[in-house]
Amino acid sequence: LRSSVLSEDSTSMIMTVSRYSQDEESGTSNAEDSSHGCHDNALSFRMTRSPRRSGNNEDDNEVRYEASRRSILTKTNRFDLQTLEEGARYSRFALAIYTWVLYVYMNPMTGLCSLGFTRCRRFGRRLMSSSSADTTDGTATATNGPTPSSPVIGDNCFGAHHAGLLSLLDVSTVSPSDVRYVQLESGFSETPYCIVIDHKWSSVVVSIRGTLSLEDCIVDVLVDPESLEELGREFGFDGEGQFCHAGVLDCTRWIYDDLQRHGILEQLLLGDNAEFPNYKLRIVGHSLGAGCAVLLSCMMRRTYPNLRCLSYSPPGMFITWKLATECRDFVTSFVLDSDFIPRLSVQNMEHLRNEVLELIGRIKVPKIEVIQTLFKETVGHEDGHGCGASLCCCSGETHHGDAEYYAQMNDDMLHPRDSVPQDTAFARKLEQFKLIQSERKRRRGELREVKMYPPGRIVHLVKIGQRKSCLHGLGKCITCGMTNAGSEYTPIWAENDDFNEVVMSPTMWTDHFPNRVCLEIEKVATEAFGLDISGGSVDHHSGSMGETV
Repeated sequence: LRSSVLSEDSTSMIMTVSRYSQDEESGTSNAEDSSHGCHDNALSFRMTRSPRRSGNNEDDNEVRYEASRRSILTKTNRFDLQTLEEGARYSRFALAIYTWVLYVYMNPMTGLCSLGFTRCRRFGRRLMSSSSADTTDGTATATNGPTPSSPVIGDNCFGAHHAGLLSLLDVSTVSPSDVRYVQLESGFSETPYCIVIDHKWSSVVVSIRGTLSLEDCIVDVLVDPESLEELGREFGFDGEGQFCHAGVLDCTRWIYDDLQRHGILEQLLLGDNAEFPNYKLRIVGHSLGAGCAVLLSCMMRRTYPNLRCLSYSPPGMFITWKLATECRDFVTSFVLDSDFIPRLSVQNMEHLRNEVLELIGRIKVPKIEVIQTLFKETVGHEDGHGCGASLCCCSGETHHGDAEYYAQMNDDMLHPRDSVPQDTAFARKLEQFKLIQSERKRRRGELREVKMYPPGRIVHLVKIGQRKSCLHGLGKCITCGMTNAGSEYTPIWAENDDFNEVVMSPTMWTDHFPNRVCLEIEKVATEAFGLDISGGSVDHHSGSMGETV
């Protein structure tokens, strides 16, 4: 590599590297999957853990960071353009299944009034056309199954969910008659999802909702690995020795059975009498819904060989390595910056817990001083993880990017790692706690220690800059740094094991919100790459992304 420049506004240790030709170097990279010729690159620093030589506890690890080369998506690469365009287009469908809850959240001042007005207007139109027998607009009352006049199951008496779904979709490209089925009942297995026709992209979209209800939260914590051998034999993929998130598997089974029970996809896509025999199947989802979408794609790919899956903010502890990487041909995942859900696993949370407790033991100043320093560094000015901006665009001194400053600050607040006092009450309790946790870990058995990863090809939207203004700074101050107003992102190709560390950031939770993921992907696609996601795709008539590379 001929030259490199460290980005001063990088949010995760990313170093941009000059354009190179793959013929100039030996070795492989994930760029080989998506490029021919030149490709922009980045150096990212990935954390690795190894047991300390002097440590007596198996959880006592030494942390190192290793540089890895990752490809940056470019405007000149057709595969990159197709990936971003497809991701931006279908992110709106993944958002829409959250219905009125997300619509009101995104429009707090006008959302309820807008939904009410839309519902009244559509109700008036239905009264005027009530004599028409072929109405497919649908009522919003709960029914036992979809009918031509009522494709919505489980909505409330106001029809708020149906109205919210239509409001979140692009009404210029998706009409009410294109919403063929909406299942809104939620339980420990029952998962809301919808089937929508996208005529401009010649596709039938199955969109699966993520975590929103209390039952969804309970499903999320069912993290014990479940074997996929039986599922693989049933649906024709290799599940031998493979595992996935148990809660996701239960929900996916229910969705598949519900699809089979109503037979809507078969009516739309299969057989001589299919309504749209030349359309493609796209399965999308966010968070918990992303995991269900991936597993459902594995189950249905034998029947629909040209299907593709768009997975937004998928759970990190989802599926074992072999299936996570083998599904790259038909699964693309999108992760926004510091989102902690793709990094969430038992192993990562245990390591985070141990690191926090160790840091507490190393503190040599009053805790209030630590809190004051962290608040100043987070909100007082721009930091390395996009955590804050100046309270005013012309505020005072900033130390961003000054490694010596931060090293000195750590020296002032922390004992050296090899000089931590061991005669304190906290140190003794910490050592006792480690022994107890080590014994509990041993009793859990090896199955709980199975490593699982986010699936498919992964596009990571990394924050590289922050537009500074008084307005953006005020927003950072009001939200304690959690807003992404003014943030600038660049998409890079990430590996499935890159998300092996929980990144502590004020946006680690809000980067997971479906509205933020959707809007940022759309903004990158339209503004940075100049794509028109409202019309037809770059090559939306191809059977799969891989065929066009």
